[in-house]
Amino acid sequence: MTQADIQKYREQIEADLAWRLEEIAFFAKQLNHFKARNVSEEEREKAENDKKRFRKSLVFILYAHFEGFFRFAFETYVNALNEDNIALSKTIDVLVVSSLYKIFGDYDYVKSQIEQDRDEFNFNKMQNKIGGRLSLLREIDNFQKTGIIKLPISSNHMDKHSIIYTESNLSPEIVEKIIYRLGFNASTFGLDDVGLKNTFNAFLMRRNAIAHGDNKFKEGLEAKQWDEYKRAFDKVVNLIPIAIYNALSQKLYLKPEFR
Repeated sequence: MTQADIQKYREQIEADLAWRLEEIAFFAKQLNHFKARNVSEEEREKAENDKKRFRKSLVFILYAHFEGFFRFAFETYVNALNEDNIALSKTIDVLVVSSLYKIFGDYDYVKSQIEQDRDEFNFNKMQNKIGGRLSLLREIDNFQKTGIIKLPISSNHMDKHSIIYTESNLSPEIVEKIIYRLGFNASTFGLDDVGLKNTFNAFLMRRNAIAHGDNKFKEGLEAKQWDEYKRAFDKVVNLIPIAIYNALSQKLYLKPEFR
């Protein structure tokens, strides 16, 4: 992978983040339009209540762009690795295992179906168990014969076999699972900060509650809460392009002796 390739990937990621930040800023500026028409207390209260309701919508926009950018950035990283045809023998162990993510997932599913049969003396169960293990061995053997890593990825964000499957919600826990499979540490994105994780979890819970029509939040969102969510968002998303660029330029996907 040349430095020009690495710079190209970084520019793609930063361009995607730029338009998202611009759109978030556009909608956030609409809060300035909610003004009292006169100096009465009633009008000021109405304007503030309108702002609170509008911030509810901003929560959806912020989350949508967080998940969208997260997927785009790490899909770009995965594609960069896949296109580079990296030798298994040179790649860090976690990425070798992650290349088998779909294979292990399929095996785990078959295994769970077999285990639902509690009759240990069932001959068909024994056959299926052995068949599943043989299939796993063949898949691993075929994988080793290729000699290169290929991380499973899909354009369908609901594909459970994709290594960047975000599940139902991209919570800090799901983020950590995905980045770990790709060889990153939570600390790289500030997620070792308990305060930041708590803010993100509160943000996600608020987004879900609003999405499901919880009347507990019918009055909307205070400015302080919105500011906390936005700061947490900014901190994480601005670290992502840097982390990916560093991983590519320093070849952190390779074992130390091959960097």
